[in-house]
Amino acid sequence: AADMLKRSMIRTAEYLEEAGIDGCEIMTIHDEIVFEIRKGQDTPEVLRGLRNIMEHVADGILDVPITVGCDRVTKSWAEKEKFEFEEVES
Repeated sequence: AADMLKRSMIRTAEYLEEAGIDGCEIMTIHDEIVFEIRKGQDTPEVLRGLRNIMEHVADGILDVPITVGCDRVTKSWAEKEKFEFEEVES
C-alpha cells in the first residue's frame, strides 16, 4: 500500500505539472492524497485524470480493484462536498 501511495504521488505530481495545472499535493492522510488546485482549474477532466492515475497505479503488479473517491473543499473542511464523477464515453 505504501508503494502504491508513493507511485500515485509521483505520477499525479507529474500529471499536474505536464497539464500546466496550478496545483500540488499538500499532504497524505493514511491512504489518501490531499491536493490543492487553483479554483477554476479543478475541472472534472483534471479530477478524472488524477483518479485514473491512482486507480491504475498497480496495473501489472497487483490484481486488485482500486476505487478512488473525491471530496471537494472550497472554504473549510466542515463544508466539504462529495464530488461525483460522471463517466465519459470514450
